[in-house]
Amino acid sequence: MEMPGMFWMPAISPSSLIFYTGDRFPYWNGHLFVGALNGQQLQRIAFNQPPPQVERRESLLTQPATNNQPPPAHLDKIAFGRPGQIS
Repeated sequence: MEMPGMFWMPAISPSSLIFYTGDRFPYWNGHLFVGALNGQQLQRIAFNQPPPQVERRESLLTQPATNNQPPPAHLDKIAFGRPGQIS
């Protein structure tokens, strides 16, 4: 049996996966976005990073109890747009 290429500890309970291929955020082109039920967050994962870490993970749109400010409109579309579509 092969070990997984990527995992989270504790588990994030992924709910959706999409690779960004748009032109609005060229730096994010080819990055993976993962919707997580545990922690109610959206994670951006960049691959092919310099050693020692092969991928870089960044949590976006987390919902801490003290955050009363809505996310920027363009990020809101990424997280809550139509399934399979990023604007």
